[in-house]
Amino acid sequence: MLVLTTADKIEVERSSTANVDCTGHYVDTTASTPGLAVATFSTASTGDLIVAPGADLRMVKSIYICNRHASTTNTIKVKLDKSATEYILCIATLQASDTLIYDDSGWYILSATGNRVSPFVMSGDGTLDAAGVLTLGVSAITGKTEDTSPLDDDFTLTYDTSAAALKKVLLSNLNKPYPLCICAYSTATVLGNGTVTSIRFDATDTYDPDGLHNHSGGAGVDERVSLSKAGIWLVGGSVGIATNATGRRYVNIAVTANGGTVAGSSVGAQQLPPVGGGVDNTLVNAHAMFYVSSVAGGSPYVVLQGFHNNGVGNLNTVNANLWAARISA
Repeated sequence: MLVLTTADKIEVERSSTANVDCTGHYVDTTASTPGLAVATFSTASTGDLIVAPGADLRMVKSIYICNRHASTTNTIKVKLDKSATEYILCIATLQASDTLIYDDSGWYILSATGNRVSPFVMSGDGTLDAAGVLTLGVSAITGKTEDTSPLDDDFTLTYDTSAAALKKVLLSNLNKPYPLCICAYSTATVLGNGTVTSIRFDATDTYDPDGLHNHSGGAGVDERVSLSKAGIWLVGGSVGIATNATGRRYVNIAVTANGGTVAGSSVGAQQLPPVGGGVDNTLVNAHAMFYVSSVAGGSPYVVLQGFHNNGVGNLNTVNANLWAARISA
């Protein structure tokens, strides 16, 4: 509550001629007498709302200041006049039909619909430089304006605790799902007898918005899918191997160490005998779920590998697919 002595009063300053209705509710300590002060203003000036008590103290419980104008805004300054020296208690810009309220919970604004107005909403008056430094213009904080059609290049602000800094986050990133890549097969991979070989995916990816896979990188590159973020990954794939009746067919999912250049640890595998006694192509599937603890030093990557041991010679792949999705942090 606000406490007024016999030398104090509450004033209201307005920035425009928009009609403003004001009420003040108080109790005087003398005999606990309740009181109500009312005032209506329609000029850009300062006027008294609650005058000083005649004796003892005046306990101000609440203040209501309503901008009754249908379209004009009004910046309100509520001031304490103490022995002719003014002290500002609150400054608020009221849109048409807004009400500034003071009560036990402090100062706040109610909109025409009766909802509390968010105190800090970005409008268009601000700049963000290449280094991410935000400079707000005079009207950058409106306290009310709502963006009803946000775009992907709009941004919000977040506090990065590790960097102890305020940073921008594009809405396109907030709305983006976890990284996902679905590779596409085009050129057959030659599987040598008894040789584990990484399968190439050199067609335009079915889905890869985060650039996890470089399908045009050529041999030694287009086999790889980068695991760009730490977290839990789900990876799967299949390889179709040409007809042959001898030996076994094997598919393996391998993950490198961070920044690795060769296939590393196996995380999922399957092997099968030739289908139909070697009359049909053999399709072998594999999948795995595993945790990437860190991408420091370079992202690890995953490859899909094929193998056969027919004891004779090469077998070609006839189709293949590979996908990778981060499903949790």
